[in-house]
Amino acid sequence: MGISFSQRYVAALNVLLIGLIAYFAALIVNDVIARRLADSISAAQPWSAGRVDLSPSAMRRETYSIIAQRDVFNPAAKEVAAAAPAPVVAEDLNIRLLAPRT
Repeated sequence: MGISFSQRYVAALNVLLIGLIAYFAALIVNDVIARRLADSISAAQPWSAGRVDLSPSAMRRETYSIIAQRDVFNPAAKEVAAAAPAPVVAEDLNIRLLAPRT
């Protein structure tokens, strides 16, 4: 007494198994490459000497005081504000604005 499957089911099962094998092979290759990259990066780490401690206990009010002292997002604003604005000169540019007619 044997189990007999039609040719259609055997072909579908083969395609499913090939797909699963390809998926797991891709995961394995991805893990191997990620581990090799992580090992090479951890061996070099040139930035570890100048690392800043970002833990909540290390971040005090004095750390953020520089933001209140100067405008870190627009450093040129103080220089521009100190200079007097240039005088406005009216000049005819010979420009005609065109708009669609409605």
